[in-house]
Amino acid sequence: MKRIIRGIKRILSEEAYCSNCDRFVKVDVKVKTYGNRRIEIKKCSICGRVIEEREYYTEI
Repeated sequence: MKRIIRGIKRILSEEAYCSNCDRFVKVDVKVKTYGNRRIEIKKCSICGRVIEEREYYTEI
């Protein structure tokens, strides 16, 4: 089931510029939740380098 979800996410993923690959690539988005904090990590799907990391606070 996890493979199917990852495959669908990869197909629908966004594109961003990777300075390591020197081009626009698809990114893998991973969301981690710690209590009321959400951290969204975007990684390059080719080299695996972290492109962007955002932190959100949500109301409980």
